[in-house]
Amino acid sequence: MEHLHSKLPCSTLATINKVRLYLRVNTLSDLMVADGSNYNRNMLRGIKLHSNPRPSYWGYIWPKVDKPTKNEQSLWTKTICEHFDIDLITAQGGIIRRCNKWEVNTTKHSMWTFSQATGLVYERQDLTPKWRT
Repeated sequence: MEHLHSKLPCSTLATINKVRLYLRVNTLSDLMVADGSNYNRNMLRGIKLHSNPRPSYWGYIWPKVDKPTKNEQSLWTKTICEHFDIDLITAQGGIIRRCNKWEVNTTKHSMWTFSQATGLVYERQDLTPKWRT
């Protein structure tokens, strides 16, 4: 988000910062859905999500900021989508286009996994595909 400082007038930056603080956005990834597959349309529209798993949302003591006006939300949406090349309709673009496909098999590199089917936690044995409880 830092690169916006040199590209926007001060009044626009102040509005963008107000919406950013209201939404509790610290990084571009805070605008994405949890699995990173696309951007969260509500966040792009300046709509706060109170049940948000993002670390930035809960990781800081944020100032209380009044809800942005419709005009402020529109400026936020327009600015973020234009500067980060995001299509609001598909919630795609920007960093998503430049990244490789996300690795879905998270147990590939982890030493522990939980099975919802059995309710047990398994530990990997010697970095092989064999698991033990």
